[in-house]
Amino acid sequence: MAELDTMRRIIDAMPELMARRLETIWCDSNAGACYTVTVRPGLFVPDLRWAIADAVMEAGGGHSGIMVEADGGSGCHIDPDWGEVP
Repeated sequence: MAELDTMRRIIDAMPELMARRLETIWCDSNAGACYTVTVRPGLFVPDLRWAIADAVMEAGGGHSGIMVEADGGSGCHIDPDWGEVP
């Protein structure tokens, strides 16, 4: 249930126009907070990557990687980030 709450907080933390571009969000909690985000067909924009990354950090405090799936091969992978400063 905690995963569902976190995913809801991620969506709520995103600007509304960016959140509307998402089709699904899934957290693999067994893999340590790995997320897969699917973008609605034709709605990927480059800034969506940063909106997703920022929202996950705000809502969940970190992640073990985010796979953004979008049509036309325009998706991306966001490296793990737990907010640690090097």
